[in-house]
Amino acid sequence: VIGGYMALNIGANDVANNVGPAVGSKALTLTGALIIAAIFEAAGAILAGGDVVSTISKGIIDPMAMPSTEHFIRAMISALLAAGIWLHMATYIGAPVSTTHSIVGGVLGAGIASVDVNVVNWMTMGKIAASWVISPVLGGLIAALFLAFIKSRIIYQEDKIAAAKKWVPVLVAIMVTAFTV
Repeated sequence: VIGGYMALNIGANDVANNVGPAVGSKALTLTGALIIAAIFEAAGAILAGGDVVSTISKGIIDPMAMPSTEHFIRAMISALLAAGIWLHMATYIGAPVSTTHSIVGGVLGAGIASVDVNVVNWMTMGKIAASWVISPVLGGLIAALFLAFIKSRIIYQEDKIAAAKKWVPVLVAIMVTAFTV
């Protein structure tokens, strides 16, 4: 039930972040964007989510440092509920927030509250925190490079259709390769 509550809030907040640009630019209707998001969010979780699940469940706090398995379960359920409540509140006020930040913070806080700061794998937390700084910068840089490429190779070409037929398959291949590597 708590996992369903969290998933509902992920859909309300995180999926909105993902489809907002496509809907806002009128490239897709809201219905079309949500259908695409549902298919690909589920596919991404099934095909590529395993490593993230492992980091969240075992990488942030050490399950073996917990007094018991039941203690660990209660901490993780508390983290899930805390993240779900935070996402719900943020969504209610229209604030786009990160579900990743929410659950990582929930796991971190629940681990510290359950045991102490020594339960935390600070090396993993450092890597996660670094990714929060690096990701938007790298995402922006990659987006700028792709936009510059698309403008020069497709948009500013005399025959845009021919240019798109030539370059869109290449761009799709790059995206597929990036996802499968």
